[in-house]
Amino acid sequence: SLSHLSIDDLDNDADSELTLAASAGSSSASGHFVFALDAESGWLEWRSPPLFSASAWFLRSSIGQLDLDDAMEVFASSFSLYFQLSTTVLLDGISGSAGPERQAIGLAAQSVVDLEEDGIDEILVAEVTGTVGVLDPVSGTFVSTIGSYPGAIRSLAVGNVFGDAGLEVVLAMADRIQ
Repeated sequence: SLSHLSIDDLDNDADSELTLAASAGSSSASGHFVFALDAESGWLEWRSPPLFSASAWFLRSSIGQLDLDDAMEVFASSFSLYFQLSTTVLLDGISGSAGPERQAIGLAAQSVVDLEEDGIDEILVAEVTGTVGVLDPVSGTFVSTIGSYPGAIRSLAVGNVFGDAGLEVVLAMADRIQ
């Protein structure tokens, strides 16, 4: 079953790719995967190796420039309701090869955006505990905390809300937008 969709130019060839986070249950491909498809033709460009444990429930993927090479990277995360934990992994945008999986507190939402406007994206995450911060793509640990909010965060988005030079973080809580 499909759980998350992103679109961007993964390999810097001026053609967009779609990434799909998905769970597969067939005998030939069981587990959780990220797929990269040519956005125009739908052809499969790569499939990640099996990711995360069987207890993973929510799967997300976000595309961004997370290092200094020419290709984008795919940041993927899972969330286990039972354990209230997440696992994260960084995938190479050209080959789909996976770095090591990292454990994190339950990540409820994620976005990849260039917060510092330096050409390298940051991974912005919201934990189920209400903490919003920037995650290091390699270690999977918090680099900085933006804030802590009461209540369950369901989603987050980053954009220029006020038409000024800055970016704002908008949070969708269980009962309000903040």
